[in-house]
Amino acid sequence: MKEEFVELKAGFIVINPIPEIQEARKNRNYFLAFILAVSHFEYYGYRAFKIRNLIVDKGSRYITVTKIIKRLKKNGLIDESIYKKMQEVKEKRNELVHPKCKEAITMRYIITKNDESLLDKAIQCIEALMSIK
Repeated sequence: MKEEFVELKAGFIVINPIPEIQEARKNRNYFLAFILAVSHFEYYGYRAFKIRNLIVDKGSRYITVTKIIKRLKKNGLIDESIYKKMQEVKEKRNELVHPKCKEAITMRYIITKNDESLLDKAIQCIEALMSIK
């Protein structure tokens, strides 16, 4: 079965993920907070392409969040500052989701203050993506 994105003629459901990310952060569930943030980078990034009638990845079955972030910048939908923040947040999410060793699995819930500040950056990025019309 071929995996495809569904064309939504009526548009996208607009949701505000920020309270959910803030709640996960408050509960020190950083794993969930970073997962939610990057998932919404994908969702709102793809939404931005559709709003602007841009081709996302013709001929590809799946577009990665890395490609979405790069294409958002390439198409002028985000500036350098948002691009860098999105990359930082994505890298932290990758560290949490794909730990390099067994011991790192337990570190999913222990992050530094600097890492926690990445969630502020994630929220700024989501707000920027949500504002694309």
